[in-house]
Amino acid sequence: MKEEMYRRTQAAVVVVIGMGVAVSVIYDNIYLALAFVLSGMAVMYVSRKRVSGIMTDEMVHRISEKASMRAYQTFVPAAAFMGMFMVVSGWFPGTEALGQVIVYSALVLMLLYTMFYSHYSRRGNV
Repeated sequence: MKEEMYRRTQAAVVVVIGMGVAVSVIYDNIYLALAFVLSGMAVMYVSRKRVSGIMTDEMVHRISEKASMRAYQTFVPAAAFMGMFMVVSGWFPGTEALGQVIVYSALVLMLLYTMFYSHYSRRGNV
């Protein structure tokens, strides 16, 4: 499969997933939405494996690494401070619970980063 055909297939799958999720929301059926998303992911995975040629290069990977690291460095401290502020301030009812969710989300993200960093640094495949 050529890259052009892959891009068209990907766009078509996204449209079908969107329509399927819209229909499942109308019928209030979460299982139908889940089925559309999972089948779309499977089709995208299979079509990605069938692409001949190089899809990305080293520069794209480096840019992606830098962008994801900067997003991590920005989001985690901001979420932690915002969550702590929401827990301490208690402006509205439920603010404390939402703050705890945000703080725990930042904590889980830090733990995931630490686990993946140690995994990749041990294996040496960077």
